[in-house]
Amino acid sequence: MTPASRLNVLILEDNPSDADIAAAELRRSGYDLVWRRVDTEQEYLAQLALSPDIILADFSLPQFDAHRAISLLREQALDIPIIVVTGTLGDEAAVALIKEGAADYILKDRMARLGQAVAVALEQSRAKARLREDETQYAALLEAAPDALLIIDITRNIKLVNKQAEAMFGYKREELLGKPPEFLMPERFMRQHVEHRRQYQLAPRSRSMGTGLTMYGRRKDGTEFPIDATLSPLETSEGTLIIVAIRDISERKRLEEALREQEAQYRAVVENASDGIGVMVDDKLAFVNSAFLRIYGVDDQSKVLGVAPWDLALPQHRDEIRERALATQRGDPSGDSLEFAIQRPDGAVRTVNVSVAPVPFSGKPGVMGIIRDVTERKRMEEELREANGRLQNTLQQLQEAQSLLIKQQRLNALGQMASGIVHDFNNALTPILGFSSLLIENPERLDNREAALRHIGICHAAAQDAAHIVGRLREFYRPRDQAEPFISLDINEVVQHAASVTQYVWAEKALAEGKTIAVTMDLKPIPMVKGNATELTEVLTNLIINGVDAMPGNGAIHLRTKAEGGHVLLQVEDTGSGMPEEVRQRCFEPFFTTKGDKGTGLGLAVTYGVVQRHNGRVEVDSRVGEGTTFTISLPSDG
Repeated sequence: MTPASRLNVLILEDNPSDADIAAAELRRSGYDLVWRRVDTEQEYLAQLALSPDIILADFSLPQFDAHRAISLLREQALDIPIIVVTGTLGDEAAVALIKEGAADYILKDRMARLGQAVAVALEQSRAKARLREDETQYAALLEAAPDALLIIDITRNIKLVNKQAEAMFGYKREELLGKPPEFLMPERFMRQHVEHRRQYQLAPRSRSMGTGLTMYGRRKDGTEFPIDATLSPLETSEGTLIIVAIRDISERKRLEEALREQEAQYRAVVENASDGIGVMVDDKLAFVNSAFLRIYGVDDQSKVLGVAPWDLALPQHRDEIRERALATQRGDPSGDSLEFAIQRPDGAVRTVNVSVAPVPFSGKPGVMGIIRDVTERKRMEEELREANGRLQNTLQQLQEAQSLLIKQQRLNALGQMASGIVHDFNNALTPILGFSSLLIENPERLDNREAALRHIGICHAAAQDAAHIVGRLREFYRPRDQAEPFISLDINEVVQHAASVTQYVWAEKALAEGKTIAVTMDLKPIPMVKGNATELTEVLTNLIINGVDAMPGNGAIHLRTKAEGGHVLLQVEDTGSGMPEEVRQRCFEPFFTTKGDKGTGLGLAVTYGVVQRHNGRVEVDSRVGEGTTFTISLPSDG
């Protein structure tokens, strides 16, 4: 408020003349004055509601006084400057009024100073208002900060905290105000921190607290947690305050520990890997694991670190290895893995397979190589290749025999059975050729000894089945002789064996044709049956392969068994294209086929004959677009 500005003044005075004098003095000082006089507490309170700019109060009135007037301002939470105007006032009384909240006091015989006193009081009021506004803004910023904040005053105690600090430490802010910051630390850090804080206040600057150390906070419940704390000085009219920003780093510490554990695990994996691992940086080996040393036949890293990796190969391979490694380091596609020969220090020559990929290592671009010793695999590949050649020749001969038998015997039942047996023999050879081809074309599978033995075992079982079929060629079709040795069989085992024998057809071969076929088994506990395992395997093999052929795309074959009324029921269900009714009725007839040149029309005829020979029955249910289900019923053994 400046002179010539409109000033709304409330005068608390029981003497109207004294009120007029005060108003006149303010007008003389240049104020455009609007004023009202009151002399009772009730009138005073009523005028406060009109928000006067300033109050002039007589020290003592018959029914009221300045102390009460100041007290009512505080009760109303009003920040209106009040100046006490009185005839006489001692120093102690004046000091008491100022402490209570009076802006100033004026003696009535010195009214000339009133205008200046009002100007100062109004300016102080405006300054306080600006300060309150600033404090409100600062408080909002303080509360919005993501970290816990403490403000330490010149007494080295906590002056202000935000809600994040309350949440982090579990205290209400009233419990923290006036406490030293060490109050929020574990006791073992308190003494050391007091000295650090004292040193900091001698030369305050923005910095982290406890640099190089792990600092801990302590919650109200006594639990401790790791923190990061940053100190920043704040210059104010009260002196230098210290802002402490605190962040709970428990999660960061947990992640750091997890990262260290993960790195340790990775190191353990690399060191215990069965394949050799080497990293090249600047054309030299910078890292190798234990398997690398074993493959190359050395016992100390120093013998290979710092050596160009191509120098460890036989001379005829070095240029190719060097070009591939450098191309990979440049980011060029490296294509397939390399196979080359190395010579160990003891003179032994080994064949290794190496895959390379670019990797950063110690801040530099590098190339990682995965090295596998394939010497034994190469030897087995060659043996399998020779065996496969022999099998191919045998198959060709059998196929020629099959063709001749079909042409010569098509008009009689004897020829039907002979061709059917050859057809079944071909089915028996399919897993042998399939799994041997699979191992030749994917030699890395030989590294898995358990899987390789399983594949070879399946081939061996299929070969035994084929041998049994060849024996049957001499017998042709005949009803079962009662002396023929049927044995007690677990049909569940026969189902599992047939699924394994045909795995090449419904898994690898189907996948190569662009379709995925799942085979599921739901095998219930069932009684034993009397029968011939090889013949029943032939039946299941035929039905599974027919199911695969019936599916132009992805699908499934479900194999189920259960006991029912003294019989064992075996179901083979596929999700293929299904059969029209006219095809379903003729599917067991010899030479009836829907496969054209790819089929002989004997598979289901043989299936029907085998089931009949086992005193069983076979039924087929099929719907176009939904699939086909074959149900075989065999009498249980006892």
